[in-house]
Amino acid sequence: MNFQLITDDQGLNSLCNQLQQHKWLAVDTEFMRQDTFFAQLAMVQIATPTLDVYLIDPLSISNLDNLWALLANQTILKVFHAARQDLEVLYQQADRMPSPIFDTQLAGVFLGLGDQVGYARLVEELCQEKLNKDQARTPWLDRPLNPEQLAYAAADVWFLAQAYPKIIRQLSPTQRQALEADFDAISNPELYRINPDQAWLRIKFSSGLSPKQSALLKHITAWRETQAVSSNQPRKWIISDDAILQLAKRPVREVQDLYKLNQFDGELIRHHGESLIQIVDNTLQNPDTWPSLAPQKPLTSEQQTLLAILQAISQQVAQEQGIHLPNLANKQELTALLLNQPSQLNQGWRYLILGKMLQQFMQGQLHLRIDNKTQPLHPKLLLTNPNP
Repeated sequence: MNFQLITDDQGLNSLCNQLQQHKWLAVDTEFMRQDTFFAQLAMVQIATPTLDVYLIDPLSISNLDNLWALLANQTILKVFHAARQDLEVLYQQADRMPSPIFDTQLAGVFLGLGDQVGYARLVEELCQEKLNKDQARTPWLDRPLNPEQLAYAAADVWFLAQAYPKIIRQLSPTQRQALEADFDAISNPELYRINPDQAWLRIKFSSGLSPKQSALLKHITAWRETQAVSSNQPRKWIISDDAILQLAKRPVREVQDLYKLNQFDGELIRHHGESLIQIVDNTLQNPDTWPSLAPQKPLTSEQQTLLAILQAISQQVAQEQGIHLPNLANKQELTALLLNQPSQLNQGWRYLILGKMLQQFMQGQLHLRIDNKTQPLHPKLLLTNPNP
């Protein structure tokens, strides 16, 4: 494997002009984000279909505009593995979304590799090579990088450029079309724009809150987002998700009362106690700002029974496909499908693997039966066509 290190504007501009001829490029990044809100881009690696590898050092180059234009060129497909973090870092650096993209991790679903296949396993399966991971914790912002570090960075895209054509040959046109919906979804700039008013939607276990609690959660999380951005610190350094949830569920009105909450320590209270109490006061004094949560109509007994069947089918499909069940179909998505509401099961790889089959079952086009012939002790649920 040979690679070229690009460390100046002239070299980058020449390379970007040269790479315009290709229909696709394998792309990877190295970045650091241990004690900052924004990731610090340390390297961009690119490999061509002819397995030429280039390492672009953004710390040594004053103008990266031609690189951003290359990555946004709509005539060149950019191939990533587990693209979301790379896309976030590149988008925040360039304010331009790399597009169009192909994510080999998502495509791994149709190769029998599950929904979260690691890059090392992908390379082993498709290239019959074992990745050297001894530089995985390299301090990428340090300079100069040694030959072992550079070779490690180059290997990631070198193998990716070998794996992509093999993946494409194994995908059917229908599978490729389904993946396009997923690639479009993760390429949506809205996923990566900083929007304090939407930050509360990332908090886990936030369902089931009252309008008052939801308003507190939203306002406290928006404040944290603004603080984290302005100070360029990780969100959890400001206040943890658990502490936000606790204060939203159990609001107190005095700073000293924060000490009664087990998610709050003295340092947090000293630094931000007064600001948090002010947010609580403002929120509780303005109920007109509380979100209006439309009461959900409970499922009928028949719908609950059908939902249980959909969950059982989903669990079996997840096991057979090696997919993490919550990433395939959680209760909320299945309920939306059952009620004919928008659901992730209506598009992309989830639709092709599960959603289409469940829709046909609910429409009476497929029948459910139990197969216990091959494994009597472990019967399987089967959906079959009643009119083959």
